[in-house]
Amino acid sequence: MVVADLAVLLGIDAGSTAGGFLLLLGEGQVAVTCDQIGEALTLERRDVRWRRSAGRAEWVVGVVAEGLCLLLDPTALQDRIRHG
Repeated sequence: MVVADLAVLLGIDAGSTAGGFLLLLGEGQVAVTCDQIGEALTLERRDVRWRRSAGRAEWVVGVVAEGLCLLLDPTALQDRIRHG
């Protein structure tokens, strides 16, 4: 299993060591560490402020307006972790 620190991928200086949770992606061969995992949400398209162009973190596809949470593309995130 390949494990990456989500805070490092996001460029956030969390000021601590890797988070206390592993979030498995895809078939479980890739995981990211994070400090907390919230509840699962069912979203409508209008609930997301969609990213208009790909940037440095192409696996971030938008921001959930209520709660200001990032919406991630798990396939693109896996590719980033596996291939740098």
